[in-house]
Amino acid sequence: MIKAVIVEDETIHMEHLKQQLKAVCPEVNVVAEFSSAQQAIHDMNKLTFDLLFLDVELGNTTAFELLQKISYPHNYHIIFISAFNRYAIQAFKVNATDYLLKPIDGKELRLAVSKAMKQIFTTEAKESLLTDYYFTKDQHIVIIEKKCYNFIPIHLIIYCQSDGNYTDIFYIDDYSDEDGHEHNGFPKLQVTSSKNISYFEKILVPKGFVRIHRSYLVNKSKIRKIDHRDCKVVLQGNIQLTISRNQWDIVLHELTK
Repeated sequence: MIKAVIVEDETIHMEHLKQQLKAVCPEVNVVAEFSSAQQAIHDMNKLTFDLLFLDVELGNTTAFELLQKISYPHNYHIIFISAFNRYAIQAFKVNATDYLLKPIDGKELRLAVSKAMKQIFTTEAKESLLTDYYFTKDQHIVIIEKKCYNFIPIHLIIYCQSDGNYTDIFYIDDYSDEDGHEHNGFPKLQVTSSKNISYFEKILVPKGFVRIHRSYLVNKSKIRKIDHRDCKVVLQGNIQLTISRNQWDIVLHELTK
C-alpha cells in the first residue's frame, strides 16, 4: 500500500479527492488529512508517508511556503492540486510528480498515482505489487528475472523449491499439456524469485498447494503418487520429492480430505 497525506482546505474538494482515490486508486491509503497549512506544518513531521496531495492555495499561504517551513527532508512525492494552472511551472520547479486541476478527473488521478508509484518503489516492491495484482486478477504470479517479467499461470506450476532466501519455481510450458497427455519428457521451465518460499506458501496454499518439506511447496493437482516407504511424492513428469516426516500427516490430510 502507498501511504498518502492530503492537505486541502476546502471540505468539498477533500471529500471528492478521497472518493476518487477509493474508486480508482485502491492501493492508496490516506493516513492523514489536514485542512490548514498550520496544522500540516505542526503535524506532518510526525508521520511517515510516500505521497502528498497538496492544494496550492491554503488560506493566507501557499503550498510552496508550507514546504519551506517543513523542517525535515522531503522523502515523499508530491502531487499538487489547484483550481488554476498558473502555479504549474512553480510546482515542477520543486520536483512535483504531477499537477492536477480541480475538479479532479479519475483518469488523470490514476495516471498521476501510477507515475508516483514508478518513482516510489524499488524493483522488489514493484515485483510484489505486480505479483499481488496479477494473482488477484488473473491467477498468475509475476517473477522478475534478468530484467524480464515472467507471467506464470498458477495452474501450470508444478512445485517451488527453496534456495536460501530465493525460490526456484518449476512449471509446465503452456503448449506442452494441450493434448491432455503426460510423459516424462514434457517441457519443464524454471525461474528464480528473490522471494523466499514462505512468501509463496502464503499466497499459493489457498490455491491448492501444500508444503511437503521446508524446501518444497507442491501443486496438489500435479501429485500422481505418494511413496510411503521412501517418504516421497511423485509429481507429474515423474518428479520425485522428499516429504519431511513432520509434514507426512499434513500432506495425507490435504490429499484425502
